[in-house]
Amino acid sequence: MPLRSSRRRRLLTSALLAPLLAAPLAAAPSWAGPAADGLPTALAPEAGDTAPRTVVATAGLEQAHVTWQPPTGLEPAEIGAYVVTVTPGRSHTAPRNATELTLHGLTPGQEYQVTVRASSQAGLMEESAPVTVTPYTTPTIAPTLSLVQSDVDTSVVVGWQAANPGGSRVVSYAVMHASGATIATVGPDATSTRLTGLPVGDLLQLKVRATMASGLTAETSASAPFAVVAAPTAPQHLVAVPGDGSVHLGWGDPARYNGSYLTGWRVTVSPGGAVHDVAAGTAELTLTGLANGTRYDFAVAARNARGWSPEATVSATPAAAVQPTPPPTATPTPTPTGGTTPTDGTTPEPTPVPAAVPGKPGKPAAKVVGAKVTLTWKAPATSGADRATRYKVVLRGPGGRKVVRTSTRPRLGVKGLRPGRYRVTVSAGNASGWSKASRAGSFTR
Repeated sequence: MPLRSSRRRRLLTSALLAPLLAAPLAAAPSWAGPAADGLPTALAPEAGDTAPRTVVATAGLEQAHVTWQPPTGLEPAEIGAYVVTVTPGRSHTAPRNATELTLHGLTPGQEYQVTVRASSQAGLMEESAPVTVTPYTTPTIAPTLSLVQSDVDTSVVVGWQAANPGGSRVVSYAVMHASGATIATVGPDATSTRLTGLPVGDLLQLKVRATMASGLTAETSASAPFAVVAAPTAPQHLVAVPGDGSVHLGWGDPARYNGSYLTGWRVTVSPGGAVHDVAAGTAELTLTGLANGTRYDFAVAARNARGWSPEATVSATPAAAVQPTPPPTATPTPTPTGGTTPTDGTTPEPTPVPAAVPGKPGKPAAKVVGAKVTLTWKAPATSGADRATRYKVVLRGPGGRKVVRTSTRPRLGVKGLRPGRYRVTVSAGNASGWSKASRAGSFTR
């Protein structure tokens, strides 16, 4: 469509005067396309008539993306190209039908001013209102974390250094498992947070990542493995075997150590309230000097670095050993006169035989899965009064360390052993005592 005559005169005048009024453009980084040096500068036409509209500059990674709308005072056929000017910097051209342009090679953190104008056969048209933009660089976060566990509960405080936004801004921080699952999200000013509800006793690793307005940072390195520590659960398989003025106690490990090795056991006897401390490597105790016929209650608790477990309880009544009954003595029958001496037909009762200790159990076998060792063995062949009612497992490990555990079945799970080579024997027991130890098995934890 031809230009109106008055506008044509103005544009022709601009074309004639522009070379005289043109100012040199400053040097700047290289751009994605050819430079527009040497284009004439237009005399300002009617305000807003030929200036591009709705110019927006969006910051990017060492770049800026500029968008605009065509001017209302020019027909599409009248536009020859667009000139995008960056200050500090230089000008860059875009095709006549373009409405966007990405400017590369900008300095992160530097504020730039951007304008857009159209060009035609008559020269440069009116310049848009300037907009500002500040490109950014890749945001970073320090790789290390700090971890502090509470002394009074199972919470953990995780800390990190504030991220370097690289010209962008921090939106939030995410604390994650090493697997990538998010545990907590906190605000942009936080450099630590308290985590609750973490699984107790399991090995964990954490990491942190920042969310920026420009995107995500890399993740920090995973923390060193750690376990949330709590008091252990109650001892298992507590048994009491009464004797003459005595009771023998045996028990097994807690189901969960909850993140800390056991440091000892405590046995409380009632009535009387006597308390006995037992070393962590032993899981049995024989109590003597008890009154026969009196019922006693026994409570056993385990201890680790965090404190005492709930108690396991059992009761037993000591009793004097039962003496075997002597066989009856046969009374002779007088011999009748004139006859032979008849027998009375009495058969003596057999002498009761006290129960014997069980036979030896079979050689123990071990299955090691992670931190847990499962021991199994064959029960002795004895039965009836001689059968095994309990088992004593003795483990000898690195440095001569001795660990004793008991079980009521020919099977035992053990956790919390220190790494190393172990030798294992098993004895079977009943009211009469303990058998000889089995052949030794071995495993490496």
